[in-house]
Amino acid sequence: MVAQASMVIGEYILHEKLGEGGMGAVYRAVNRLSGQHVALKRVHLTAISIPDSSLGDNDTHRDGGVPNKSIGSRTVLAQEFQTLASLHHPHIVGVRDYGFDSQQSPYYTMDLLDSPQTITEAAEGGDVELKVELLVQLLQALAYLHRRNILHRDIKPSNVMVLHGQVKLVDFGIAGTIGAGDKLAGTIQYMAPELFLGAPSSIASDLFAVGVVASEMLRQQMPKETISITRFLANLLGEDEGSTLAPDAAELLVGLGNSSQEVTEAEEVVANLDLGEGSQRLTAIVKRLLERNPADRYSDAAEVIRDLSDAIGQPLPLETAATRERFLQAAEFVGREEELALLDAALAEAQNQQGSVWLLAGESGVGKTRLANELRIRALVRFGRVVRNQGSTERAANYGLWVPIIRALCLDANLEEEHIEVLSDIVPDIATLLQRRVGAPARLPPQAAQTRLHHAVAALLRKQRQLVVIFLADLQWAGSESLALLSYLAPLVRELPVLIVGDYRDDEASEELRKLAGARHLRLERLAFKQIAQLCESMLGPNGRRPELVDYLAKHTEGNVFFIVETVRALAQRAGRLDQVTTEKLPENILTGGIELIIQRRISQIPAEFVELLNLVAVAGRRLDLGLIERASERRDLAPFLLACADASVLEVQRGEWQFSHDKLREWLLRHLSEADGRRLHR
Repeated sequence: MVAQASMVIGEYILHEKLGEGGMGAVYRAVNRLSGQHVALKRVHLTAISIPDSSLGDNDTHRDGGVPNKSIGSRTVLAQEFQTLASLHHPHIVGVRDYGFDSQQSPYYTMDLLDSPQTITEAAEGGDVELKVELLVQLLQALAYLHRRNILHRDIKPSNVMVLHGQVKLVDFGIAGTIGAGDKLAGTIQYMAPELFLGAPSSIASDLFAVGVVASEMLRQQMPKETISITRFLANLLGEDEGSTLAPDAAELLVGLGNSSQEVTEAEEVVANLDLGEGSQRLTAIVKRLLERNPADRYSDAAEVIRDLSDAIGQPLPLETAATRERFLQAAEFVGREEELALLDAALAEAQNQQGSVWLLAGESGVGKTRLANELRIRALVRFGRVVRNQGSTERAANYGLWVPIIRALCLDANLEEEHIEVLSDIVPDIATLLQRRVGAPARLPPQAAQTRLHHAVAALLRKQRQLVVIFLADLQWAGSESLALLSYLAPLVRELPVLIVGDYRDDEASEELRKLAGARHLRLERLAFKQIAQLCESMLGPNGRRPELVDYLAKHTEGNVFFIVETVRALAQRAGRLDQVTTEKLPENILTGGIELIIQRRISQIPAEFVELLNLVAVAGRRLDLGLIERASERRDLAPFLLACADASVLEVQRGEWQFSHDKLREWLLRHLSEADGRRLHR
């Protein structure tokens, strides 16, 4: 089925349907602003069953106090988005965006996997080493999830996709928190027996599902042994005399109780598991994963990886440089609870037509970007339209800071012709975006032209029909025209559903920015000892609170978040694994030369063949314009360079765009360019 060409949702044009399930349909979609292709999932609200007890006090119809189940349903999806948005791992699909269509039905967008296979399809016909490698990638993803206290709860082949040999774990629709006691849900063939008897989901139940998938992958043929639901339940209840089926299980099995319905019986699959000669150790691993008693299974995914490595006699890493980096990037949000509460309250006020402007101040690396990212997720959950841009030393002139903001907000604003003409002065492609003919505005003296532009942008904000949150990063590099527009808008948004949040380095800010009228300034201080311990624990596990390690980090980083993460990264590289940082003796000389040397070590991991290109990218700006880089470097294929820089954690992808993982890395490169090289690369 192909979506109609006129089907537009927010910034996206929908094309063909890629798949459909009980929760909703997935389409290939194109972003109208960037041209990027993504997978967009539209959720069927009627397909989500929400118990009345899950509805909050505010979940009511506008015309009375009757609970509105659709609001509760949207909240469930919002929680799913929060889970997805917090995950950054090479073997977990990346989520980019979230919103609502014109019918107020929710959707979210993900990385588009072009013609992937399920893990069982990818394994079919392959040797044991290939199958084990795919299983290890799945287990690495689970180790990451479980470290973050998250259970997937629906591991099955169709949720474990493989693209170019890389596993991608997808569909977190029923993911939950360890120990949360969520309602029973899942796919029957892959659910652990104890779940049907009322036990909560656990790491052991996730690993049971891995065992079923592994048994399907490792067999010479796909399993054919199936039994009726009736027999399945008889076996389940017969294991423990007097045990009864959990209430949730009865609801889950409604409609599946007839004798013709068949499911795979894990024990029969394992009983007939034939992996060939010398496969006893692999068979033992699968059997242990599928033990009926969860206490007899593996305690964590890392333990399974170790046994798989031993079984095939190959060193399979528990942690690659890429997966280690994802633990560091996804470190827990700590130390900014009060500031986030203030900004969250400002979001609520903006929803009630009482907008405001907030400016986050602090030194480089103190955590301004992370705070803004946390607020972004909350804004999306509140169904807000989120747009953002970043100041740059290369784009400080004119209104460059505001151009991406205006492009995004004008798509569905139904602006007057005169305002479109005025905005075309700074957004040259606005006619193409809106698919309208646009004339040139009348020429005016500079001051009058500025006033006219300010009025046009104000009109654009007044046309917004939902909560709008605008993020403006690195305002210390914004030009005077951009700051003048921000100053003009500050008093106007007090009566609009608009929240503007900017940030700046207070040691580089102009007096104009420091005293911007109508803005509330919020300064971020360095982390205290207790917060350093909490951050360290989120990266390294409970042992991260070891007093000598926290003392070490406090002494050498003084609570700067960027420095803390960089130091832990350096310690992990030295130790070989993150979990060994807490067990090895801390070196005296790892910080010789300070953070400057740590950054140099990271950049030194870039292969020599790419150093010149990395310098060119640094000159071009923090965000990469790949078309510009291709033309300037005369390289047609940037993929090897990008992957090498990603492996060294110098570059990263954020919402589909490549950028430096932190501007300090780019600044280091620029400082170490000779004057002659700097001039040449700028040309």
